[in-house]
Amino acid sequence: MQFTLTDFEDDFVTDNTVALQVLDTAGNVVVGPVGLANNPTPGLVIRGKKYHYNLRTANLPPGNYRLVVDYSALVPGQVALWDLELTTR
Repeated sequence: MQFTLTDFEDDFVTDNTVALQVLDTAGNVVVGPVGLANNPTPGLVIRGKKYHYNLRTANLPPGNYRLVVDYSALVPGQVALWDLELTTR
């Protein structure tokens, strides 16, 4: 998976405090927290103005999840949220 963080002028933001979590519909953490690393399998890697992470979904049942990215924002406690839906193939 990949995502980007930008400032108010739409410039890419490198943030060493960034942390990613995946929550189930009840708000329970099912993945994470994941911080920066040298490899996208155990953690987040910055490549080409994007954060990359090899999110393993093998043990997650199909359904809806929320991706929560915590970072050093101008507003303390502000997080970026994305909703995910996992389906079977």
